[in-house]
Amino acid sequence: MITKGAPWRFNPNDIYMLTTLTARTNYVNDRYFSLYKRVGFRDSDRLKALLIGDSFSQDFYNMIAEAGILSGAEFRVNYIQAACQIYRGQDDPFAFINEADKTSCKRDVYNDQFIALQDKLIADADVAIFAASWLQWSAERLNKTIANFNIPQKAKVIVIGRKHFGAIAIKEYFSIPLDRRNVLRNDVGADHLETNAIMKKAFENQTRIKFVDLHAIVCGEESRSCPIFTPEGLLISFDGAHLTEAGAKYIGSLLKDHPTFVLSK
Repeated sequence: MITKGAPWRFNPNDIYMLTTLTARTNYVNDRYFSLYKRVGFRDSDRLKALLIGDSFSQDFYNMIAEAGILSGAEFRVNYIQAACQIYRGQDDPFAFINEADKTSCKRDVYNDQFIALQDKLIADADVAIFAASWLQWSAERLNKTIANFNIPQKAKVIVIGRKHFGAIAIKEYFSIPLDRRNVLRNDVGADHLETNAIMKKAFENQTRIKFVDLHAIVCGEESRSCPIFTPEGLLISFDGAHLTEAGAKYIGSLLKDHPTFVLSK
């Protein structure tokens, strides 16, 4: 339990918690968006990897970059804002999207031009990776969504599960020594767990589609809570959803030997 009102003690490892939201967000964005305007694959001799998703796909790219996973691959990204979700199917996605987001989703995602760009990238990819802040409605339809992407048989398909670290209270953490922080955990909520369970069940008998259960890897298979800090006492997420640099390095290290990412052209 965190004791409020404890004396503040500065630790140089806490410098990241003192940075601005802009600086934290820049870490999430910068590496990913350096790829954003690269439309097609260029190097026929490298593994061609397409990463599709929202800001969670940015976190995923930071994880694997920090850990050197798929370092020889040529990556392209296809960004879909979380409000819109990744979906292809006969149901009307706008029945599930919030009213305030419908205009931007129609303009940026659910239109022929954007879909044509996706199809071109997918047709050329050796591996398609889907990583997002999945909502229950899109998670329930993800199997059919992936089928409707018409991914070539030669391509491998990887789905990255949800991650969530609960409510982050940065000001309350400063007085806690680094060697005591790694026992702190947050409840992550029923919605996160239910959606993750839907995805796990949907892909458990799949052979072509590999599901990477981030919740199980980081938090524990049956756990309802997740760690707030790395084993070294560094903050994993600054807002409960997106990763700090320390968080990306930590989770990347957990994924480094995962058999799903042992890929070759």
